[in-house]
Amino acid sequence: MGSESAPDEQSASRREVLQDRLGTEAVTFVDTLGAEIATVVEDAPALAFDYVVGEVSDHGVSSNGHVHFDLTHGDATIHCVCFAYRRATVDADLDDGQQVAVKGDLSYYEANGSFSVIVADVVTIGTGQYQQTFERNRAILAGDGLLDPDTKRSLPTHPDRIGLVTSAESDARTDAVTSVRDRHPGVDIVVHDTPVQGDDAMASLMGAVSELDDAARVDVIVVTRGGGADVDLRVFNETPLCRVLHNTSTRAASSS
Repeated sequence: MGSESAPDEQSASRREVLQDRLGTEAVTFVDTLGAEIATVVEDAPALAFDYVVGEVSDHGVSSNGHVHFDLTHGDATIHCVCFAYRRATVDADLDDGQQVAVKGDLSYYEANGSFSVIVADVVTIGTGQYQQTFERNRAILAGDGLLDPDTKRSLPTHPDRIGLVTSAESDARTDAVTSVRDRHPGVDIVVHDTPVQGDDAMASLMGAVSELDDAARVDVIVVTRGGGADVDLRVFNETPLCRVLHNTSTRAASSS
Protein backbone atom coordinates (compact mmCIF):
# COMPACT_ATOMS: atom_id res chain seq x y z
CA MET A 1 0.00 0.00 0.00
CA GLY A 2 1.53 3.29 -1.06
CA SER A 3 1.88 6.33 1.17
CA GLU A 4 0.87 9.89 0.32
CA SER A 5 3.11 12.86 0.99
CA ALA A 6 1.87 15.52 3.40
CA PRO A 7 0.66 18.77 1.75
CA ASP A 8 3.73 20.69 3.00
CA GLU A 9 6.03 18.06 1.55
CA GLN A 10 4.19 18.16 -1.76
CA SER A 11 4.49 21.96 -1.88
CA ALA A 12 8.18 21.84 -1.04
CA SER A 13 8.78 19.26 -3.75
CA ARG A 14 6.79 21.27 -6.28
CA ARG A 15 8.69 24.44 -5.30
CA GLU A 16 12.03 22.71 -5.92
CA VAL A 17 10.87 21.67 -9.39
CA LEU A 18 9.78 25.22 -10.16
CA GLN A 19 13.00 26.69 -8.77
CA ASP A 20 14.98 24.54 -11.18
CA ARG A 21 12.71 25.39 -14.09
CA LEU A 22 12.60 29.15 -13.39
CA GLY A 23 16.24 29.47 -12.45
CA THR A 24 15.68 31.13 -9.07
CA GLU A 25 15.08 30.15 -5.48
CA ALA A 26 12.70 33.08 -4.97
CA VAL A 27 9.56 31.14 -5.84
CA THR A 28 6.42 31.03 -3.69
CA PHE A 29 2.75 30.08 -3.93
CA VAL A 30 -0.24 32.38 -3.60
CA ASP A 31 -1.37 31.03 -0.22
CA THR A 32 2.14 31.35 1.21
CA LEU A 33 2.45 34.90 -0.10
CA GLY A 34 -0.98 35.76 1.31
CA ALA A 35 -0.04 34.46 4.74
CA GLU A 36 3.20 36.44 4.69
CA ILE A 37 1.37 39.63 3.62
CA ALA A 38 -1.17 39.14 6.41
CA THR A 39 1.63 38.77 8.96
CA VAL A 40 3.42 41.89 7.74
CA VAL A 41 0.26 44.01 7.58
CA GLU A 42 -1.23 42.98 10.88
CA ASP A 43 2.05 43.22 12.83
CA ALA A 44 3.61 46.31 11.21
CA PRO A 45 4.01 49.19 13.74
CA ALA A 46 3.93 51.74 10.92
CA LEU A 47 0.39 50.68 10.02
CA ALA A 48 -0.94 50.91 13.58
CA PHE A 49 -3.64 53.52 14.26
CA ASP A 50 -6.14 54.44 16.94
CA TYR A 51 -8.72 55.74 14.46
CA VAL A 52 -8.94 56.01 10.70
CA VAL A 53 -11.15 58.83 9.38
CA GLY A 54 -13.19 58.90 6.19
CA GLU A 55 -16.66 59.02 4.67
CA VAL A 56 -19.08 56.11 4.73
CA SER A 57 -20.30 54.70 1.43
CA ASP A 58 -22.07 51.51 0.30
CA HIS A 59 -23.21 50.80 3.85
CA GLY A 60 -25.22 47.61 4.29
CA VAL A 61 -25.94 44.62 6.50
CA SER A 62 -25.28 41.09 5.24
CA SER A 63 -27.61 38.13 5.76
CA ASN A 64 -25.47 36.96 8.68
CA GLY A 65 -25.80 40.30 10.44
CA HIS A 66 -22.35 41.70 9.71
CA VAL A 67 -22.17 45.41 8.83
CA HIS A 68 -20.13 46.22 5.73
CA PHE A 69 -19.19 49.65 4.44
CA ASP A 70 -16.43 51.44 2.57
CA LEU A 71 -14.48 54.26 4.13
CA THR A 72 -13.32 56.81 1.56
CA HIS A 73 -11.08 59.87 1.60
CA GLY A 74 -9.82 61.58 -1.51
CA ASP A 75 -9.35 58.89 -4.14
CA ALA A 76 -8.66 56.13 -1.60
CA THR A 77 -11.08 53.51 -0.26
CA ILE A 78 -10.82 50.76 2.32
CA HIS A 79 -13.46 48.24 3.27
CA CYS A 80 -14.71 47.99 6.86
CA VAL A 81 -16.48 45.11 8.60
CA CYS A 82 -18.30 45.25 11.92
CA PHE A 83 -19.12 41.69 12.96
CA ALA A 84 -22.63 40.96 14.18
CA TYR A 85 -21.59 40.32 17.78
CA ARG A 86 -20.11 43.82 18.00
CA ARG A 87 -22.99 45.76 16.45
CA ALA A 88 -24.67 46.38 19.79
CA THR A 89 -21.51 47.95 21.23
CA VAL A 90 -20.99 50.38 18.34
CA ASP A 91 -22.70 53.63 19.29
CA ALA A 92 -23.28 55.04 15.81
CA ASP A 93 -26.11 54.96 13.28
CA LEU A 94 -24.09 54.55 10.12
CA ASP A 95 -25.33 56.00 6.87
CA ASP A 96 -23.79 56.85 3.52
CA GLY A 97 -22.27 60.32 3.41
CA GLN A 98 -21.28 60.50 7.08
CA GLN A 99 -17.76 61.32 8.12
CA VAL A 100 -16.69 58.91 10.84
CA ALA A 101 -13.65 57.80 12.80
CA VAL A 102 -13.27 54.03 12.91
CA LYS A 103 -11.35 52.19 15.60
CA GLY A 104 -10.27 48.69 14.72
CA ASP A 105 -7.60 46.39 13.39
CA LEU A 106 -6.23 46.25 9.87
CA SER A 107 -6.69 42.81 8.36
CA TYR A 108 -5.66 41.10 5.14
CA TYR A 109 -8.14 38.55 3.82
CA GLU A 110 -6.10 35.95 2.00
CA ALA A 111 -9.01 34.31 0.13
CA ASN A 112 -9.55 37.30 -2.17
CA GLY A 113 -6.44 39.37 -1.52
CA SER A 114 -8.20 42.33 0.07
CA PHE A 115 -7.59 44.62 3.02
CA SER A 116 -10.24 45.53 5.60
CA VAL A 117 -10.60 47.27 8.90
CA ILE A 118 -12.24 44.99 11.46
CA VAL A 119 -14.35 47.54 13.33
CA ALA A 120 -14.32 47.77 17.13
CA ASP A 121 -15.94 51.21 17.46
CA VAL A 122 -17.21 54.10 15.34
CA VAL A 123 -17.39 57.79 16.25
CA THR A 124 -19.61 60.01 14.09
CA ILE A 125 -17.87 63.28 13.24
CA GLY A 126 -20.41 64.88 10.91
CA THR A 127 -21.51 65.11 7.33
CA GLY A 128 -18.80 64.04 4.92
CA GLN A 129 -17.18 66.44 2.48
CA TYR A 130 -18.65 64.77 -0.58
CA GLN A 131 -22.15 64.77 0.91
CA GLN A 132 -21.81 68.49 1.62
CA THR A 133 -20.69 69.08 -1.97
CA PHE A 134 -23.58 66.96 -3.26
CA GLU A 135 -26.13 68.96 -1.25
CA ARG A 136 -24.64 72.27 -2.44
CA ASN A 137 -24.74 71.14 -6.07
CA ARG A 138 -28.30 69.92 -5.67
CA ALA A 139 -29.32 73.30 -4.23
CA ILE A 140 -27.64 75.08 -7.17
CA LEU A 141 -29.43 72.89 -9.72
CA ALA A 142 -32.73 73.37 -7.90
CA GLY A 143 -32.21 77.13 -7.82
CA ASP A 144 -31.61 77.12 -11.57
CA GLY A 145 -34.83 75.19 -12.12
CA LEU A 146 -33.23 71.96 -13.33
CA LEU A 147 -35.08 69.89 -10.73
CA ASP A 148 -38.46 71.49 -11.33
CA PRO A 149 -40.97 68.74 -12.28
CA ASP A 150 -42.43 71.06 -14.92
CA THR A 151 -39.16 70.98 -16.88
CA LYS A 152 -39.17 67.20 -17.19
CA ARG A 153 -40.25 65.73 -20.50
CA SER A 154 -41.96 62.38 -20.73
CA LEU A 155 -40.04 59.64 -22.49
CA PRO A 156 -41.43 58.30 -25.78
CA THR A 157 -43.57 55.18 -25.35
CA HIS A 158 -42.33 53.51 -28.53
CA PRO A 159 -39.05 55.05 -29.73
CA ASP A 160 -37.74 53.92 -33.11
CA ARG A 161 -34.10 54.57 -32.27
CA ILE A 162 -32.37 54.70 -28.88
CA GLY A 163 -29.00 56.29 -28.19
CA LEU A 164 -27.13 54.37 -25.48
CA VAL A 165 -24.23 56.10 -23.74
CA THR A 166 -22.15 53.63 -21.74
CA SER A 167 -18.98 51.56 -21.80
CA ALA A 168 -19.10 49.26 -24.82
CA GLU A 169 -17.66 46.30 -22.89
CA SER A 170 -19.79 46.74 -19.76
CA ASP A 171 -22.53 44.56 -18.31
CA ALA A 172 -24.75 47.65 -18.44
CA ARG A 173 -24.51 47.73 -22.24
CA THR A 174 -25.30 44.01 -22.50
CA ASP A 175 -28.24 44.27 -20.08
CA ALA A 176 -29.69 47.36 -21.73
CA VAL A 177 -29.44 46.01 -25.28
CA THR A 178 -30.80 42.60 -24.25
CA SER A 179 -33.77 44.14 -22.43
CA VAL A 180 -34.68 46.36 -25.37
CA ARG A 181 -34.29 43.57 -27.92
CA ASP A 182 -36.42 41.17 -25.83
CA ARG A 183 -39.31 43.62 -25.59
CA HIS A 184 -38.99 45.56 -28.85
CA PRO A 185 -36.94 43.62 -31.43
CA GLY A 186 -37.43 46.27 -34.12
CA VAL A 187 -35.95 49.19 -32.17
CA ASP A 188 -32.65 50.53 -33.49
CA ILE A 189 -29.89 51.02 -30.88
CA VAL A 190 -26.93 53.35 -31.35
CA VAL A 191 -24.22 52.67 -28.76
CA HIS A 192 -21.81 55.48 -27.98
CA ASP A 193 -18.83 54.00 -26.14
CA THR A 194 -17.49 56.10 -23.24
CA PRO A 195 -15.79 55.53 -19.89
CA VAL A 196 -18.26 55.79 -17.00
CA GLN A 197 -15.73 56.30 -14.21
CA GLY A 198 -12.28 57.76 -13.82
CA ASP A 199 -10.72 61.10 -14.72
CA ASP A 200 -11.98 61.15 -18.31
CA ALA A 201 -15.52 59.99 -17.59
CA MET A 202 -17.37 63.28 -17.18
CA ALA A 203 -15.96 64.94 -20.30
CA SER A 204 -16.52 61.78 -22.33
CA LEU A 205 -20.10 61.36 -21.10
CA MET A 206 -20.90 65.00 -21.86
CA GLY A 207 -19.37 64.71 -25.32
CA ALA A 208 -21.26 61.51 -26.11
CA VAL A 209 -24.61 63.00 -25.05
CA SER A 210 -23.98 66.18 -27.03
CA GLU A 211 -22.91 64.28 -30.14
CA LEU A 212 -26.04 62.12 -30.13
CA ASP A 213 -28.22 65.15 -29.45
CA ASP A 214 -26.65 67.28 -32.18
CA ALA A 215 -26.87 64.50 -34.74
CA ALA A 216 -30.63 64.20 -34.13
CA ARG A 217 -30.38 60.51 -34.99
CA VAL A 218 -32.23 59.16 -31.97
CA ASP A 219 -35.58 59.58 -30.23
CA VAL A 220 -34.20 59.16 -26.70
CA ILE A 221 -30.75 59.09 -25.09
CA VAL A 222 -30.05 56.67 -22.24
CA VAL A 223 -26.95 57.23 -20.11
CA THR A 224 -26.26 54.17 -18.00
CA ARG A 225 -23.71 52.04 -16.20
CA GLY A 226 -23.78 48.90 -14.12
CA GLY A 227 -23.67 48.77 -10.36
CA GLY A 228 -20.59 49.72 -8.44
CA ALA A 229 -19.28 51.45 -5.38
CA ASP A 230 -20.74 54.83 -4.53
CA VAL A 231 -17.41 56.46 -5.32
CA ASP A 232 -17.53 55.06 -8.87
CA LEU A 233 -21.04 56.42 -9.47
CA ARG A 234 -20.37 60.01 -8.40
CA VAL A 235 -19.69 61.29 -11.89
CA PHE A 236 -23.44 60.94 -12.56
CA ASN A 237 -24.07 63.61 -9.89
CA GLU A 238 -21.72 66.20 -11.36
CA THR A 239 -23.48 69.46 -12.27
CA PRO A 240 -21.91 69.86 -15.77
CA LEU A 241 -23.28 66.47 -16.84
CA CYS A 242 -26.66 67.26 -15.29
CA ARG A 243 -26.80 70.51 -17.26
CA VAL A 244 -25.89 68.82 -20.54
CA LEU A 245 -28.66 66.25 -20.00
CA HIS A 246 -31.14 68.97 -19.07
CA ASN A 247 -30.33 71.04 -22.15
CA THR A 248 -30.69 68.26 -24.72
CA SER A 249 -33.38 68.68 -27.34
CA THR A 250 -33.59 64.88 -27.44
CA ARG A 251 -35.31 63.37 -24.44
CA ALA A 252 -32.72 61.87 -22.09
CA ALA A 253 -32.63 59.50 -19.16
CA SER A 254 -29.86 58.49 -16.77
CA SER A 255 -29.50 55.33 -14.71
CA SER A 256 -26.91 53.35 -12.79
